[in-house]
Amino acid sequence: MTQSPSSDLMAPSPEEGDHVLLPWLSRMRAAEPLWQDGYGVWHVFRYADVEQVSVDAARFSSDQSRVNPAVADLARGNLTLTDPPEHRRLRQLVSTAFTPRTVAGLEGRIVEVTEALLADVDGEFDLTEVLTHPMPVTVIAELLGLPAADRGYFAECADRLLGIHADDPNDPELMVRFEAVMGELGDYLREHVRDRRSNPRSDLITDLVTAEVDGERLTDAEAVNFCTLLLSAGHITSTLLLGNAMLCLDEYPDAAAELRADPALIPGAVEEVLRYRSPFAQVVRVTTTEVEIAGISLPPNSFVMPWIVSANRDERVFPDADRFDIRRTPNNHIAFGHGGHFCVGAPLARMEARVALRVLFDRFSELRISPDAALEFYGRGVFGVKSVPVVARRNGHNRNLT
Repeated sequence: MTQSPSSDLMAPSPEEGDHVLLPWLSRMRAAEPLWQDGYGVWHVFRYADVEQVSVDAARFSSDQSRVNPAVADLARGNLTLTDPPEHRRLRQLVSTAFTPRTVAGLEGRIVEVTEALLADVDGEFDLTEVLTHPMPVTVIAELLGLPAADRGYFAECADRLLGIHADDPNDPELMVRFEAVMGELGDYLREHVRDRRSNPRSDLITDLVTAEVDGERLTDAEAVNFCTLLLSAGHITSTLLLGNAMLCLDEYPDAAAELRADPALIPGAVEEVLRYRSPFAQVVRVTTTEVEIAGISLPPNSFVMPWIVSANRDERVFPDADRFDIRRTPNNHIAFGHGGHFCVGAPLARMEARVALRVLFDRFSELRISPDAALEFYGRGVFGVKSVPVVARRNGHNRNLT
């Protein structure tokens, strides 16, 4: 294992809290927009540079196996780890099954699940345990056609995945830890993929294994890895997004009051949460050739880490960037990526957040973070808290949201 560099050559981890991370990112945007850490990873902080790295697949590859061959097995069918033309082929196949119409048809079920989870809670409780964990994992498991009884197992896998810290992308132990989590889940999903080939059903796994573009279909490995991505990243994104929404509205109670008074503002508020507290802190790319960023030349096969949460706070793009503004227009955040790698699950995460906020405001006349709560942030890669302890007071009536 690689020896850790001194702390002054390390980026702060999100687990140190937003009061540490966000000021550091602001200083780096101003003074050192491209910075190399003690592991040799180049960190990118400004919006324009993050956008450039995100969209230029020819020079900034998502395929980490070019420098770490152990990643190759995980990359099959994983849209986040492939480049064109393979990425384009996978996305076309997946898009024939995971369509906007499919997502739009889930709204009623999302309302039902959210209302059921909140039906008997009041007073002090952990919103993560009650809602932000179980709702998205229930929705995505039902969409895939997986047994509801296994919901706890999926949540456990997501928690274990979030527990993997990766300061050094060259660390050989990194893949061992990933495979320990993903291998077991992959075996579980492989059984369902093979079953759907023989016994098709009305679910997304069946749609994925039968989808065809230009005579091609997903292999078992590709279908398994995409289902794994949906179960893990798709679930985690909504969990973090909803938790971050609570943090934003607790910090800005006037915004919460406006949303209660006018639920039509909720979609814009969700977009501002995505900008202000982006669920995914960073992505990783690898240079394919010599490139220049912020006036500095980088050699081929360099790890580059664009900071999404920094780009979305860039004062050059977002006036008064450190203020949460539910009416911010335009709001060209890149919380879900940009270009060809724009998150395929973004419409579902947005819908789950909009529905959850509507139901929460309808059900509770008061909802705030517990004043004595000690918030614990997740580690590298994501930006959000592990639990959201709240104090709530129920409304005297509830509107029908379906």
